[in-house]
Amino acid sequence: MLPDTGGSSDIVRSMRGKRLVPLLFVASLVVLALPQAGTAGTPVDPNTHDAILGTTGGIRYATDSAVYEASNNNFIDVEAGCGGPNWHLFGGGSLASGGVAKSFDEADRPDDYLDADTNLDDGWLADAIGTPPAKLHAYTACMKHAATYPFQDLPNDSSGNRTASIACPGTQRVTQGSMFIATVNSWITSSYPYDGPDKDTIPDDGWRGSVFDTLGGIGGFSDYAICSKGLKLHYFKSPPTKVKVKSAGTVKVPCTPDQHVVGGGERLTGTQSTGRLIGSFPYDGPDKGKIPDDGWQTKVYNLGGGPKQLTGFAICIG
Repeated sequence: MLPDTGGSSDIVRSMRGKRLVPLLFVASLVVLALPQAGTAGTPVDPNTHDAILGTTGGIRYATDSAVYEASNNNFIDVEAGCGGPNWHLFGGGSLASGGVAKSFDEADRPDDYLDADTNLDDGWLADAIGTPPAKLHAYTACMKHAATYPFQDLPNDSSGNRTASIACPGTQRVTQGSMFIATVNSWITSSYPYDGPDKDTIPDDGWRGSVFDTLGGIGGFSDYAICSKGLKLHYFKSPPTKVKVKSAGTVKVPCTPDQHVVGGGERLTGTQSTGRLIGSFPYDGPDKGKIPDDGWQTKVYNLGGGPKQLTGFAICIG
């Protein structure tokens, strides 16, 4: 079974490969998160050091992890891959293990490696602050099926409490998404699928989320979605769970026994500056296998501002 855990800097980093590479910057202190290969040195193969968790229902699950670097302000960057050109990213997640008050998810996004295309389908890149000797864990769920990977870089904002949403193209349905805030010590608060202005009420039309930007609205902020069609997708949502101040909250959203999880997320109420995402990742339930295909787990921390409500989401295939 996968883990189930109970002074700010103005440095800006660009995520690429297994580690983030510090970049020189001028005036604005901002570097946007561009997904094109080679933006910050030579990319590292996302499959290096991965543990393959198994394949079921046509979905390949993998994970990678690394200890937070005390010499780098307790920051670490980890990427899990999809295994090769025939596999394409459909879902990804991360868990910032360690002390809940000091470990949090800074940014997540799909990534492109040095293959023949420029699709963001080769791995899942996670970025977190934590407490050594604990680790940041990254996860992938990949399929041999076509997908699209829309993303957008957001303009500067007047507030560090920032939100964004991105729609899937045409009739495609969302399987996962993510928020990316480039500045060190910023964090994700919410990241979840949403229902657009169509005839149904299913949250399959795109991805929405919120972050806290320590640069007050001028940090590099991007959002991403993974979308596809021709799959039998099911969307589940948990009832809201109360999260007390200075406490962590955890929600598990299961798939049905004949389904396999591919993605998921969470929505936390309250101001972004007072709530942090700790983890959003697939989990293994009480079945006979050890593959994390049974549902989606999320974990958050309430910094203050009163009690909050946590809602979890799971996207399943079957």
